[in-house]
Amino acid sequence: MEPTYRMAEDPPPAPTWEDYATRVQQEWQRLLDRTPPVVEADVQAFLERHPAMVPGAFSTGGVGNSGHYPFLSALITQPPLRGIGANIPDFMWIAIDSGSICPVLIEIERPDKRWFTGAGNPTADFTQAQTQLACWKAWMDDPANQNVFREFYGLPDRLWRTRAFRPQYILVYGRRVELEKDEDLNRRRQYLQRNGETYMTFDRLAPSRDCAELACIRISQARRYEAVSWSPVAHFGPSLADERAEYVDLEGAIRRCDWISAERRDFLLSRLPYWNAWAREPGHGFICMELE
Repeated sequence: MEPTYRMAEDPPPAPTWEDYATRVQQEWQRLLDRTPPVVEADVQAFLERHPAMVPGAFSTGGVGNSGHYPFLSALITQPPLRGIGANIPDFMWIAIDSGSICPVLIEIERPDKRWFTGAGNPTADFTQAQTQLACWKAWMDDPANQNVFREFYGLPDRLWRTRAFRPQYILVYGRRVELEKDEDLNRRRQYLQRNGETYMTFDRLAPSRDCAELACIRISQARRYEAVSWSPVAHFGPSLADERAEYVDLEGAIRRCDWISAERRDFLLSRLPYWNAWAREPGHGFICMELE
């Protein structure tokens, strides 16, 4: 069986994963160690540009990593939850496996916030972050809100009706050095973690190769997906063309990607119309894991 798509010959190369991972970790460390301390908006912007740094893309209910890409093949920045007000998550993956749909809601606090007071009690900042997760859990537990969520994000029947709905919650908070100084506080932190929640320090974030092809998007209204960033190590190919064809202004995201050569950028922009047109054609037929 012949494929219905045509691959480009000898495209300008993307950065290697190894070079990219080294550079992004170096930039991340500089950001965390900045004086005065980095503000939340700068952390948000960095992670939007580098979604491979954000945990949870393949997290499905504590049963291990899924072998499926997340829904939309993208990280969603500042995902709306209707009726929740201004206290929305910083990020969300919609992780999927054969039996589960798992919205992974992620709260990012400032790296300089402390876990514990001098007396060994959770700080007010930490308690506030925990309360934020509790608010989202209460919203997600309401069946009416689950239907709102499904409609707003456009989860198709083929996924929804055959899978359990299992939201997960990640809190990224504080620095490792505070906990390394006191083993008792580090142990105590583990018991603060509630069901369905995962807590981690900013030092634990690292680029995941499994997320190399994933973008970052913003949803401004129901089922309108605006491209925020294009990963410097991402490629075109048939396997993700359908999802990427749904993004508004992917061209702009590619133009904003400043960790690729001008030649690479021009190549991607020239191939984008081809893959969008192919994605809209019915009957894709045989697909290989080819790139470009």
